[in-house]
Amino acid sequence: MRQSKYEWFMSLARSVAQRSTCLRRMYGSVVENNGKVVSTGYCGAPKGAEHCASCYRKTNNILAGQDYGKCRGVHSEGNSLLWAGIDKTIGGNIYVAGYDLENDNKEIVAIPCFQCTKMIVNAEIKYIVVAKIGDFPIKWDDIYYGGCKEDNFVLIRPVELYNYYLNKLEIKNGR
Repeated sequence: MRQSKYEWFMSLARSVAQRSTCLRRMYGSVVENNGKVVSTGYCGAPKGAEHCASCYRKTNNILAGQDYGKCRGVHSEGNSLLWAGIDKTIGGNIYVAGYDLENDNKEIVAIPCFQCTKMIVNAEIKYIVVAKIGDFPIKWDDIYYGGCKEDNFVLIRPVELYNYYLNKLEIKNGR
């Protein structure tokens, strides 16, 4: 049976995640526009830098989703957007897949962090596509767009995720 477009691009994101060099989580992403792969990205040290031999965030018990400034790596979303270029991202989608290396390589819901979400918004990506796996970490009504025909995927409007983070982090307009 032929895979749907969602399954196909997500399978590519899952495969790209296997290239990650992060010691905690493997993430992969695929930027797609008009049914064509524009670029891919995975988590890892910046180009030319050594891969991590240990994880500062893990050693210091920094929880997932917190204090990314202490991480040496570049997230998959940032890498895939950088390699794509703005002229190829406008109106496209980004598929994100992730695995938790601290939990038997279990696939996880790969919601982009706040920093990556800001880049995704600026790249004018139409939807962030993630697999529906277990419990969704964010209240559905806050960010969910139900335009996906398949039950095992979630389409998220980037600006809605951005606004969710603003509210969650209590970031107000002003200086």
